[in-house]
Amino acid sequence: MPLYLEDVDFIGEIEESNSVLIVPCRTCPSTSVAVRDKKPIFDIFKSFLKSPPLTQYLSAMQNLLEEKGIKTDVFLSRQPLACAWTARERRRLQHRAQKFDTAIVLGCDSTMETARNALKDTNCKVVQGMRVKGIVNVKVRFTLSGKVYLDDIKIISAPGKAADQSGARNSEIA
Repeated sequence: MPLYLEDVDFIGEIEESNSVLIVPCRTCPSTSVAVRDKKPIFDIFKSFLKSPPLTQYLSAMQNLLEEKGIKTDVFLSRQPLACAWTARERRRLQHRAQKFDTAIVLGCDSTMETARNALKDTNCKVVQGMRVKGIVNVKVRFTLSGKVYLDDIKIISAPGKAADQSGARNSEIA
């Protein structure tokens, strides 16, 4: 049951930053970007368990920041759920973030808490890059070409209320 996340306008919070470390959770942001962009979440034969829509999203974010003269990098965790990182993974983040002014966190409030706790003894400012809009309900569909689609998408924003985001089955682009 992944969370559906929406983008946060963080530009005002990073105006004084010279360097930004982008810290994505690998689960809910991948789902959210794939749903929003109506693209397959995975392509098993080309990028096993690496989400092309999230990779493109991160690249676009880096390009936007670099156009503003901000040095960027992405912290790719070895663990899929940033809200449940081990102490070792939190230390890895702390070590990487020491070279940056700001960390933009892409994930839920629990992921934000993970980053805040990991970076509390650094000079790295923690900024929210996505926020929870609801819970996403989908049907997973596999194709012979190895693409994994999310169909019949519903964003559930409150108990018992669902907003249909696509209604139709996503079609595979050849």
